[in-house]
Amino acid sequence: MTQKLDIEAALEHSLRKQVKSPQLDGRFDAAVWSRIEAGEQSVSASRVAAPVPASAHWLSIINGVGVVVALLLVVYFGAPALGPVEVKVPAVSAPEISASTMNLVTRLSVPVITAASLMFALMFTSLGRRLKAELRQFL
Repeated sequence: MTQKLDIEAALEHSLRKQVKSPQLDGRFDAAVWSRIEAGEQSVSASRVAAPVPASAHWLSIINGVGVVVALLLVVYFGAPALGPVEVKVPAVSAPEISASTMNLVTRLSVPVITAASLMFALMFTSLGRRLKAELRQFL
């Protein structure tokens, strides 16, 4: 076992003599840091030049509407729970609808709403974008 270790030590010593690495000093560190800083400056310059897509504006508008609706609901339903604030809701009676009319409306509206929801969701897939492009050629 010691002969094997002696051979490995001799090989390692021989390799260390053959491979000469340059001594690294402050110039090497300065060159590395200057390259890093140049890379960061080019990345920050490219980030500033990127335009804001139009969908971001619509998303901000939709988020704003959602926040307003949420605040209105919190105020309307949360105000009575928070204190002696009384919110008077006017008495509005809904028109009476017969069972047959309600059955007909349900039978017609459920498939229509389902189809519209699926088509809306399909618009955000690659298949939907391809179908939309195909339909634009014919219209």
